[in-house]
Amino acid sequence: LSVVHYSVRKASSYSQPLANKEELLLVTGLRSFLARPVFSTDTPGDKHKMERWLHAGQQAMATVFAPIAFPPLPLLAFKLGPDGSGPPRLAATGALRSCDPDRVVLKKIVLTGFPVRVHKRRCTVRYMFHDPDDIRWFRPVELYTRSGRRGRITEPLGTHGAMKTLFDGPVQQREVVCMSLYKRVFPKWPAGNDLTFAVRKAASYSQPLANKEELLLVTGLRSFLARPVFSTDTPGDKHKMERWLHAGQQAMATVFAPIAFPPLPLLAFKLGPDGSGPPRLAATGALRSCDPDRVVLKKIVLTGFPVRVHKRRCTVRYMFHDPDDIRWFRPVELYTRSGRRGRITEPLGTHGAMKTLFDGPVQQREVVCMSLYKRVFPKWPAGNDLTFA
Repeated sequence: LSVVHYSVRKASSYSQPLANKEELLLVTGLRSFLARPVFSTDTPGDKHKMERWLHAGQQAMATVFAPIAFPPLPLLAFKLGPDGSGPPRLAATGALRSCDPDRVVLKKIVLTGFPVRVHKRRCTVRYMFHDPDDIRWFRPVELYTRSGRRGRITEPLGTHGAMKTLFDGPVQQREVVCMSLYKRVFPKWPAGNDLTFAVRKAASYSQPLANKEELLLVTGLRSFLARPVFSTDTPGDKHKMERWLHAGQQAMATVFAPIAFPPLPLLAFKLGPDGSGPPRLAATGALRSCDPDRVVLKKIVLTGFPVRVHKRRCTVRYMFHDPDDIRWFRPVELYTRSGRRGRITEPLGTHGAMKTLFDGPVQQREVVCMSLYKRVFPKWPAGNDLTFA
């Protein structure tokens, strides 16, 4: 797969609004697939502005994740009905322009503020930011007004987001001060491209099988390389990531793959180093579901040690090394290995010590823990070289 760009126009027979990142059925030659294209301007520069809508009569570039292809290649984009019901309607037409992952599409965001005190070229601006740290961070970015004045931030003023500014000419009290920020955007995956398989390690495979290890998956008539994420097979809505697939254990393997429907058997093969040697059967299973909303969480435990204890209160060190980190993670619950539950009350000093309060007396030899969770996704195989048979 790669990043593919199509030059498109809205079909004259399609009167509905066509939004950016809206799910469409793209038909290119003998291949059809679901995609959520990002629309952008068709300009000769190296950076292109994202368009929120595809307007009638306007030519734009539609960027999608798709199998590598080469021009000339015509494109038909169809809009499916709600829940896939009803016949698809032709929404746009076009042709393949290029296959270039380095093409940059930028989303423009404008922050605005208002002068509260003006003296010729200098003015005090409020309501653009609410934290002095944000003002210092964005200080190199140019300011401008709607009447064409250009300026810059000189310094923050106070603790509530006011700032001093300097412009290239006199500024009026009624002006609106603006700052343009740009963010690179990428196409979205269509809903339903995450396949989840229930798998077991093959009895003939004695090597360890790690999470996100590259495997050759064979499902019916289709085979492709993937790096599955293993997780627990539990009935809840959140599932813990497993670092290894153990012998005799059933786990769920989540991969990015073309949409499929159960029942569908699975054979997972481990290739040799550099693809040499015959593949070895590593795991077997079957397709469980096609659900992009299934949440797989990676658990990380931070630990600290009490340096001073008084009944339910104790001072903990070595979990953090910055007071700002302590304030950020203050809402997260603490616990000890003996079962005590507690919370952070306040940071202490500047080197990461903190005061804590527990639901019962804490011993000096305890280890204080904090569990953090991060959502994880499958990885693409090396080189993005998916092979479909």
